[in-house]
Amino acid sequence: MQRLDGDGAVRVFDVNIKANPPFYVMEYLKLGDFRKFLAKRTTTTASALDMFLSVCECVAKCHAANITHRDLKPENILFRGVDDPILSDFGICKIDDLPLGTTVFEMRRRGTPLYMAPEQLKDNLVQSKPADVFALGTILQADIGDRIRDAALKDQIADISHKCREFVPERRAKIEDLKHSVQRIRGDVQQRLDKRPGLHRLGMMVNALRQRVGKIDHSLLMEEAEETL
Repeated sequence: MQRLDGDGAVRVFDVNIKANPPFYVMEYLKLGDFRKFLAKRTTTTASALDMFLSVCECVAKCHAANITHRDLKPENILFRGVDDPILSDFGICKIDDLPLGTTVFEMRRRGTPLYMAPEQLKDNLVQSKPADVFALGTILQADIGDRIRDAALKDQIADISHKCREFVPERRAKIEDLKHSVQRIRGDVQQRLDKRPGLHRLGMMVNALRQRVGKIDHSLLMEEAEETL
C-alpha cells in the first residue's frame, strides 16, 4: 500500500502490528462501491464504460508497482469521488515476483469464485497479473455487458471478455490491450450519442425523472446504446 500511496488505491494512514489486537487506519470512503454504482437508475452505458476504464487504470498502476490484487470484484472497487474509483481490500495481494500460491481452502474462504481465474482454484499454483485481467474481464461481462440490451454492443463486450478469460494465463489479453478495446467501444457509443443529440437530451430528462419518482413508463426508455443499464 505504501508503494501506491493512495494512487488508485485506498490510503492507509497508520499501522500497528504490535497492538492487541493489531490495527490499521484507512481513509473513510462513503460513496459506495462499483456494484452500487452500476445499480443506480442514472448509470448509463457510457458512464459504466468510463468507470471501468478508470478501474483498469488503477489495476495498471498496481501492476506497474509489481502488485497483483488477486481479489478484484465490484465490492472491492470504492469511490473517493463521484468519478474517482479506487481499489480496496489488498488482503490476499501478491507483491513482486515472489512464488506465491494459495490453497483452494483459503481461496474459498477469502476469494470470490465468479471472479477468480482458474489458476486461483488450484492448490499452490503460482498466480500473477493475468489473474487480475481475468477478473476485469469477468466484471466487464457479468456486471456491465449482461446489463446492456444492444446486441452488437453485447457481442463486442463478450469478445473482449473472452480474450481476458482464456484458461491459460499467458494467452490472456494484456491490460493495455483491454483498455484500448474498451476505449474503442466507448468511442462507438459516443458516436451514437453525437448523432442523436435530441434523443440524448431526452435520455438525460428520463434519468432525472427516474431519480425523482423511482419508476417510469417503459415507452420513454432511450435507445439501447444510450439507455441506463
